[in-house]
Amino acid sequence: MTDADQDVFDVAVIGAGPMGSFAAERMARAGLRVGLFEKDARPGDSTVCAGGMHHQLVQFLNLPASLIEKTLPIFRVEINGRRTEWRFDTPTYQTIERRNLDRYLADRAVEEGATLVTQARVTSVAPADGTLVYELGPERSRQRATARVFVFADGPNSLAHRLLADSAGKPRGPVYVGLEYDLEATSNQFEALEIIPDPKTLPFGYTWVFPKRHSLNVGLARLSTVDGPPLEGLLDRFLDARPDLRGRAILTRKGGVIPTTLGPVLQKDNCLVIGDAAGMINPLTGGGYVCGFVSATLAAEACIEAFAGGRFDVTKLRSYSRRLRRTKHYLTIKVFGVILSRMASLHRVFRTPLYLPFLTLYFRTVHVSMRFLRVI
Repeated sequence: MTDADQDVFDVAVIGAGPMGSFAAERMARAGLRVGLFEKDARPGDSTVCAGGMHHQLVQFLNLPASLIEKTLPIFRVEINGRRTEWRFDTPTYQTIERRNLDRYLADRAVEEGATLVTQARVTSVAPADGTLVYELGPERSRQRATARVFVFADGPNSLAHRLLADSAGKPRGPVYVGLEYDLEATSNQFEALEIIPDPKTLPFGYTWVFPKRHSLNVGLARLSTVDGPPLEGLLDRFLDARPDLRGRAILTRKGGVIPTTLGPVLQKDNCLVIGDAAGMINPLTGGGYVCGFVSATLAAEACIEAFAGGRFDVTKLRSYSRRLRRTKHYLTIKVFGVILSRMASLHRVFRTPLYLPFLTLYFRTVHVSMRFLRVI
């Protein structure tokens, strides 16, 4: 392949999930030539996500009403039959179908001028040379693109971990292992976003029920360092124990992992890492939307500044990691990561049940603070 055959971009974004597409949209709107590389045939095809969002994030993303599955007036936590509920007079929690969100944000990026390349699995990046190699289509033909900057938005097993980090090959810490079902629930009347921890079967994790327009996303997650029975059996028993869920048709089954630690590197030379790839996830709850979009916003700003005035200044990219580390979101992840690790260590030695009380306290604190502070 000759240089003339290559795709040439200012910024190559690896992964057309919400964070990658959101960053690509902002950069393309600013006039940058952006390539958005997605391994799936369509963005969102292989994604795993319960789909719960705070309404402030919906507003921040400027999502249309058609993308909202349900607006829920209740947030409920139930432990051993004891319920704690928060009821809201105004829209506070909403649900979306993740595949629809991915496609919508990718389409917006394209409308602003980004080039979306699907069925493009990136296999290698040479930052110093400004080249990216990917396998295109079912035939996996080898293609190449060039860029001045690379933004990694390719999830928990990011290529950036092997490419950029001095700690490559070393364990990154525990992850949550999750399993979710979409259950049939035509015109369902469920009104609560439900979190159901179980001290016996999920001492470090919880089960959830997130209502959608015509379905229910029901799943559970457990810390990988905590032993327990197979997740599928646990989820099936949970459904059987709930009369309102028992017997509903299972439309889809999916599983995945959620990081609980920050990524080994946020920025190095002309490479930036965002979203799940950067570990921008609340390690206590496994929620990654708010923290992820904060990282995507700051990464896009750094790239735009690096190309300001028609000249590329790679040193401007350093502002991304510097600004991100100053946010409350980064500090929360760092502090909660340490707390989670300590609680897990105590549990392994003494079987001390600290996670669930701390999780409940967290939800109480969050719902009080939301009256005064913005989520994003």
